[in-house]
Amino acid sequence: MGLTQRSQDLTQLTQVFALGGFGVYNLFACSVLCLFYLPSRFARWPSKNSQNGSTLLTGLSKGCPRAEILPMFTAANARFITNRARVSSFVEFANSAFIAGAKGSNVLGESIRSVWLEHFQGTAYESDDKIFQELAAETLVARLVDVFQFYLADVLCWALWRRPEAADLLEKAKAISSSEGIELSAAVYNVAERKAEDIAYGGFRKIIETMQITFNVTFPISESEFFEVRRLIAVRNAAVHNQGKKNARYCKATGEPEENIGQEARLSLSEAQAAGERLDAFVTVVDETLSNEFIDFGILAKE
Repeated sequence: MGLTQRSQDLTQLTQVFALGGFGVYNLFACSVLCLFYLPSRFARWPSKNSQNGSTLLTGLSKGCPRAEILPMFTAANARFITNRARVSSFVEFANSAFIAGAKGSNVLGESIRSVWLEHFQGTAYESDDKIFQELAAETLVARLVDVFQFYLADVLCWALWRRPEAADLLEKAKAISSSEGIELSAAVYNVAERKAEDIAYGGFRKIIETMQITFNVTFPISESEFFEVRRLIAVRNAAVHNQGKKNARYCKATGEPEENIGQEARLSLSEAQAAGERLDAFVTVVDETLSNEFIDFGILAKE
């Protein structure tokens, strides 16, 4: 791993810690920061923001020869990045291993060929390797959309937890805290989680609209970008529920005529990979908007 990549990875851990990741996220990030990163990068330890309870990393010009504003993101985004990487790596490895096994590649040795023969010899995969790529693309799209939708519910929960009064959850949390004898912060998180789950059943557009109205934010996302995400979700639903075929719900979601019912709703592997990048971009916009709304950033002075 190069120094540039390592620096980027450690910066990401910094950001997770800064926005209050839970449990092992905070523990691991804090450990790495203390051992490797903070002594050389920051002039002082993180300061506390008493308004919302979040921890901020504020760099000073002294000791920071090339100080910049650190991009911040939520713990929900950290979980999205992790889960998205796991899915992509698994599918890409599976496809690469399939191709290598089919060709009897010497790079991976004869063992991969023998495994390939054990599983695929005499099947349709042997005569048409595109079938495997179609399955890989279908798996990638389905799982990436699942990870994306989980992120939206996750970040909504985080936002409600940070600002429960905006959704009239604070009084309910106080009552639960009093009746059940638990910390108020824990009660707030519990009611925020249940509220986020209820809203999430309305779909991704419902979550976005709820966040914009509840927290008075605007996500700079075009209608065409919304449509692309809606289409990806429709492709995922067709793959999971209708064997990759368009149905009436698909046509309604994408605006296609019902004459298209029964047609395939599939993406190639390269299209599925590009779809993942579009979801990444969507998440980045949502996360940056919420972070800017909820976190009082420490601006690093320029020398």
